[in-house]
Amino acid sequence: MIATDNLQRVLHLPTGQPADAIRLTSDLEEAAKLYHSKGYMMARITPKPLLDDEHSTVRYELSVQEGDQFKMGEFEVNRARFAGQGSSSGRVEAARGRPL
Repeated sequence: MIATDNLQRVLHLPTGQPADAIRLTSDLEEAAKLYHSKGYMMARITPKPLLDDEHSTVRYELSVQEGDQFKMGEFEVNRARFAGQGSSSGRVEAARGRPL
């Protein structure tokens, strides 16, 4: 789980400024990366705009679906062998049991 304060640090939509859907999309991608860095590989953040026509404002409610947290299993790298190069086999170990 990511703390609300950490999420708010990557959201850059100041109150009173024009609503910027492009910036919101970019910010939500950064917020999803926070979840991905903690092993929540399927995390999704969905904005729900709430329009107030009377005051010409929009308020966003964010729905977060974390999904399962994945832990690191085996990690293997298979490299293609190109003409003129040596051996192509290699194996890289990662810490088992750590978030992916």
